[in-house]
Amino acid sequence: NSVSSNNSFDRFLKKYQLIELLYDYILIARLRTIDSSLSHFRHTLNAYNKDECDTLKELINCYVTDHTRYLDILYEAPNYEDVILDIFKKHSKESNPLKDDTNWDRFWHAIKSHKLSHPDMADLQYRFIKDGNKEPIYKKTMNNIISYWIYRVRCSIAHYKIGEFIFNNEHEEFIVKIAEKLLDEVLYQIFSSQELHDEIRVSKEIDAFLERRSVGETPQT
Repeated sequence: NSVSSNNSFDRFLKKYQLIELLYDYILIARLRTIDSSLSHFRHTLNAYNKDECDTLKELINCYVTDHTRYLDILYEAPNYEDVILDIFKKHSKESNPLKDDTNWDRFWHAIKSHKLSHPDMADLQYRFIKDGNKEPIYKKTMNNIISYWIYRVRCSIAHYKIGEFIFNNEHEEFIVKIAEKLLDEVLYQIFSSQELHDEIRVSKEIDAFLERRSVGETPQT
């Protein structure tokens, strides 16, 4: 459907749906394969018992590992500064990882200066989150920002209503050059993740086991 879409807005939504389809599937796969610990069971449920933006952040943080692949896309973002400020600042939501104006200003300064990599976080003028010089915090924050951007664009396209940024045809270049490229990168890393492939493989093996048992076959060890 995304390949046959005749405009970038529709194509973005179709691609986003590829991620949406994973939400429940991965939850079931993980519940099937976790150990018997009650705490692990509760953590798995809680991770997917949130609003959709938080669920997207959880999914991306699990399977997106190469954050350097975001950078060249984000370095093109200043070409679309007006629309970006309108969507992510003026129409900011509670789930925004950069609600604090100082953090946003440093993040945007880092983008404009091409200083957004983890080594650049050693310099305070580019460090857009507390302890951002620590690699795990940097990586999670970058994933959370990209998740938030993707989700806000999705909502602005899908929910044509007061309180959301309203796209028009003049914004199509921003969708193609920034938003869709970020979504494509996320999709690429998620669906090429060996961890995801392993979880799906084990889930399918359990499916096959349950199917054999339901028809009275002796399960193979």
